Amino acid sequence: MPEIGTPSLVTRETLYNQVWQTPMSRLAAEYGISGNGLAKICRRLNIPYPPRGHWAKKTAGKSVKQIPLPKADANTPPSVRIDPTPLPAAAQLPSDKRTFPDSKQLATIGVRERLVHPHAVIVEWMAERTRQRAAAKREHFPHLRQLMDPGDYTALERRQLRILDALLKTLEKRGAAITAGEGAQVVAEISGETLKFRLREKHRQVRRPLDAEEKRLFGRSGRKWRQELEPTGLLHFVIDTWVPGRYRQEWLESQTKTMEDRLPKILTALEAGAALLAENRRKKEEEARRYALLQEQRRQEAELRAQNEAKTQVLSEMAQRWYEGRRLRRFLNLVRQQLTDPSEEIEGRSASDWLTWLEDRVAAEDPLKSGGNNAVREMLIAAAAQQRRRNNANW
Repeated sequence: MPEIGTPSLVTRETLYNQVWQTPMSRLAAEYGISGNGLAKICRRLNIPYPPRGHWAKKTAGKSVKQIPLPKADANTPPSVRIDPTPLPAAAQLPSDKRTFPDSKQLATIGVRERLVHPHAVIVEWMAERTRQRAAAKREHFPHLRQLMDPGDYTALERRQLRILDALLKTLEKRGAAITAGEGAQVVAEISGETLKFRLREKHRQVRRPLDAEEKRLFGRSGRKWRQELEPTGLLHFVIDTWVPGRYRQEWLESQTKTMEDRLPKILTALEAGAALLAENRRKKEEEARRYALLQEQRRQEAELRAQNEAKTQVLSEMAQRWYEGRRLRRFLNLVRQQLTDPSEEIEGRSASDWLTWLEDRVAAEDPLKSGGNNAVREMLIAAAAQQRRRNNANW
């Protein structure tokens, strides 16, 4: 990727590979343009890009299909120049303060009085509830039927679905990909980052006095009350995904401030949370890259020390042989002084033959005599090869 803020020339094949390896919103940010701008460039170059929901399915482990790159015709340019567009100052997230844009600047998120054309996640939940009610009706035991039947929607549940429907549709209009999570959880992919959240009724723990039957069962234990969860009739919005920094992840409506009024702040927090997650991910990737470079530097330094130690050991052995050769040469001079008659015969050989044999043995023990500089060079090469074999065995 080019340096952020500078124009870049990208070939058609390179851009095709990039849009199928990185989410469009994240790739567009790296080029310094908007997601819609990158999509227009792809359409101009006849480059297919992932449809909405592609990365959410891939994150969830579902199979996805990559559309092959069609052949370019005569009117299709082979490359394109991408000029970055600076973001407005109000849209940039401050790096020194973990603050969010003022939610009052956002348009009010309208919640309808009736659920009309609900979002696909809402439709999926409603279908699952219908299946649960049908299964409960087929149950013969009244007690199990009562446990299995979720019952009709209450007024609060219908309001909860309408609020979620408005929030999910607004998120999709702003480029997010929405899928259903586990239970009543929603998964939103915003700018390539995944956030999970849920909206439910707030319950509180209360102490209830024991009734007559419970007193009969638990009276001997001394218990006088039973702790239960009591619905409050108030909605509670929670972002389950951990987000770094000082980040608000819960909103509870009150008698004076409804959840509908809090939707703009919640929408702002979701988008800002995705930005914080992206920043945190980039920091971790940079730390991992620096750690890998440090490890490689340490490995190279260790290998260099090992090579130096091996060469030093070879030189030490050569020095010992050289010292032993000096001792043998002094001994050879003494032998020459003793054998004054070269023709003298000793054990079937002349004294000159014996001297020649001794000179050859002394020369063989001297590293500087046996082969000259080539011998020293060959010994150093052998030491380096031995060290490389040792490093390969260790790795």
